[in-house]
Parts: sequence; structure tokens; C-alpha cells
Amino acid sequence: MEAQLNRAGRETIRIGSVRVVPERAGQISPLAEPGTLVFTWKDPVRVDELQLLDVNATGGLVATYDIAGTRINEREIDNLGPNGVQRIGIGDAGVAKLEVHLPSGGAVAQLGFTWSGQIRDEWQRENPWLARIFYNPITTALQKPEIQYSIKLTLISCTITAILSLWVAIPIGYLMSRHEFFGRNFIDAILDIPIVLPPLVVGLSLLILFQFLPVAVREAVVYQIPAVILAQFAVACAFAVRTMRATFDHIDARHEQVALTLGCSRAQAFGMVVLPEAKRGVLTAATLAWARSLGEFGPLLIFAGTTRNKTEVLSTTVFLELNIGDLGAAVAVSLIMVAAAVIVLVLARAWGTRNLAI
Repeated sequence: MEAQLNRAGRETIRIGSVRVVPERAGQISPLAEPGTLVFTWKDPVRVDELQLLDVNATGGLVATYDIAGTRINEREIDNLGPNGVQRIGIGDAGVAKLEVHLPSGGAVAQLGFTWSGQIRDEWQRENPWLARIFYNPITTALQKPEIQYSIKLTLISCTITAILSLWVAIPIGYLMSRHEFFGRNFIDAILDIPIVLPPLVVGLSLLILFQFLPVAVREAVVYQIPAVILAQFAVACAFAVRTMRATFDHIDARHEQVALTLGCSRAQAFGMVVLPEAKRGVLTAATLAWARSLGEFGPLLIFAGTTRNKTEVLSTTVFLELNIGDLGAAVAVSLIMVAAAVIVLVLARAWGTRNLAI
């Protein structure tokens, strides 16, 4: 058998009269049972294709198994006759064992599989704990271009969403806290809608809303990067408004009245008295908006789509990686999201506590 391994980890195996396999690729057990050829791998792989030759009489069967021995899939092999060639597309991921049953004879001419593991250097074998720091699911995920793009878009979109949410939340929160006017309860109810509705319904509502706008506007927003920001903003802004309203409710209105009696305009009183006292609430609102944007998924799925290297953010990356069967990358991206959320929340609260003490 000949084996060729390129940098992508793809190995094409051609089986002849001599059965030899590289140590890192796997093992072949030709004597598992009569008429059966068994391929095993220490590290699970994705089996891409199998080429069979001279399958006689009753045909055969191809079965794939995971590392726990559970059958993943099973496919029948047709009777090819002498000199007949059959190429079977498999595409199963997480395969630890492949069994080819040929009761009436035949041959495996070619086996193609993809191994996403890391070929270890000597220092990695001698220092396995140190190697795990540099080569682990998180570092492997960070090397993928599509995940690098999703991290960039996530940071940019969440930051823009947090800023836009503050621009809307500060005046609306102040208005709802300080003034009584007709329609106040209606606006209050409208602000609760993105919070109580299922996320998918929020995305569908945005999609329906844009059907009534001009085509040029719709094509520039829907399933584009602006749709990512708008979908995040639709939900995050509601949390920011609630936070700012609660903040202004806890600020004594008499301070503002004193500033007005001393000759300040209402804008000056707000900027010089109310806003400095609301500094910690502003930080909390921005933090909640940023963190909520980070975890947004449903509206993005419906309104922005999950196109790789276009509208893909970290939350949709987890969904895409799970769909292609890459559980390791999905877990790694999830850990990145958890770490980012924890860092932002801890820093924001530490900054706010210190300023509150002052």
C-alpha cells in the first residue's frame, strides 16, 4: 500500500499486494473476519471516499464507526464484476473504524480520508503538557480563516451595537423616567416586545418590515453586514433602555432642579449634573448591550443569514461548526465567547465600582 499525506492532512491510500500504513495514519487489520477489511484510526478522521475494484457476486457492505464503536452509517456495495470500478462518496466525520465487507471477493483500490490532527515534533512528544498549551482546540480554531473573520466581525458589530444602543437608551430612558406624557405606556410596551418575543420571531419581523422598503435599501441591508448590526441592536437596545431608565429613576431629581434655579438650561443641567451621576449606569447599559449582542443568534439566523466570511459572527460559527460535525471547533468558539463575556463584564464592574467609590 502507498500513502501520501499533504499539509492539509489529507491521506489517499492505495491498497495493493503489500499492506503497509504510516504509523500516524492508522492500521489495517486484514484478518478481522473472512471477506472483511478493517481500517482503524487512533484519532478520528473524516472518510471522504472509497474506490472498490472487482466486487463479485453478492456485492458487499461499507460501515463506519465512531470511537465508542457506535455505527455512524452503512452503505451497500453493488456487484461490479471483473474489472469493475465503483467510487463511493462517504463524507462521514468522527470515524475511528471503517469496515469493508466483501463476502465474494474484491479489492479496495483507494481510500481517501482527512485527518485534522497535528503531526508532533520531538519537543512536543517530550513535553506533552507544554504542547497542549500551543496546540489545543482553541488554537486550532483560531487558525481557521473563517473563524478569524467571525471574531473580527463580532467585535466590530457588538461595539457598534453598544454605541448605538446608548445613543437611543440615554434620551429615551431619561424621557421615560422624568416625564409623564400621552402614549408613555404604549412606548413602554413597545420596548418590551424584543425582550418577550422569541428571537426567531424578532428576526422574522425585521425581515417582513424590510419587504415594504425600497428594493435598493432592502438589498443593501438584508443578508448583509448592516443586517447583523440591526438584528443585534433590535434586542440589545431594549436592555440598554431598561437599564438607563432604572438609573435615572435612582438619581434624585432635586439636584437637577437646583441646577435649573442657578441658571443652567435643561441641557446644561442634564450634561453637568445628571449624566455624571449616571456614569455607572451608562457603563452597565453599554456592557449589557455588548454582551447581549455577543450572544444573539435567532434574529441573525433569519435576518442576516449565516454566510461564511460575510455575515458570520461567533454565535453563528458555533451553529455552522456543529452542522459540519466539527464539535471541537464549536466547543472552542463557545469557550472564546464565554471568555470574552466574562472579561467584559468583570472589567466593566471593576471600573464602575472604583468610580462609585470616588
